[in-house]
Amino acid sequence: PAAAAAGTAQPHPAAGEGIGGFAPAPCPAAGDRGRRTQQQRGRDRRTPGPTGAVEATFKDKQVYWDLVNDRVNTAKCDPLNNTSLKGVDVWVDGQRFRMDRGVVDHYKRQLDLRTGVLSRTLHWQPAAGGSVVEMHFERFVNLADPHTAAVRTQVRVVQGQATVRLRAGIDDHVENTGLLHWRRIDQGQNRDEAWLHVRTRATEHDLAVAATMTVVADAPCSPALSDGDGQPAVERHARLAAGQSLTLDKFVSIVPDLDAADPVAAARQKAEAAATAGYAALR
Repeated sequence: PAAAAAGTAQPHPAAGEGIGGFAPAPCPAAGDRGRRTQQQRGRDRRTPGPTGAVEATFKDKQVYWDLVNDRVNTAKCDPLNNTSLKGVDVWVDGQRFRMDRGVVDHYKRQLDLRTGVLSRTLHWQPAAGGSVVEMHFERFVNLADPHTAAVRTQVRVVQGQATVRLRAGIDDHVENTGLLHWRRIDQGQNRDEAWLHVRTRATEHDLAVAATMTVVADAPCSPALSDGDGQPAVERHARLAAGQSLTLDKFVSIVPDLDAADPVAAARQKAEAAATAGYAALR
């Protein structure tokens, strides 16, 4: 209470953590990380959702870190929309997954209030008469270390055969209502890792985001890299028969210069340590 009265933010790993769009942006004494609402990927604002209701979609993947702020033509410091780190893009038979394409069925989304795990399951048929896949997505923040989180993407073929492509990485193409706060310093990727180093334009805060990926597949899986400016990523490709699946776990870490003298090294170490511990151990 004394710290709150003095206006000093006291980060706490169990308070204010944004899980899957259910938490607001952070405020003083509300925690390190926060997220603003985001609905399903790739849905047009005017398109009815799986339940028939029209759902709003916000393209910006809004992740905020308390005390990391910037000034750009404003009289106040704004919390910054940080680099996008949670997404995994999916292609099936050359078609990129979107909720408003193909046929979506067996849709279910739930939040486990005990573990904080947000999950989503659905069946998707990209083209009429083509293969049908079951997709399962999970994500959660590691409350034992507020710098880390994990994302799981699993694609299982229900009908026919399918070529599945997964791309997991980081994206610094984010904004705050048209304002670009971040300047890219460096980036990199290898077979199982992608990382990004950015800096605020005015306050010169450094921020590093790293992601380490692990993959389990029921069929031979081919790796690939994607090194677009500001979008380092790794990919996996597999040809799956009915009943076979491809699972990618993405362990992410975000570290500002407020928490480490070398944010890049710290973020990469934390992401690798989380991957070594494994998804089940963190969950």
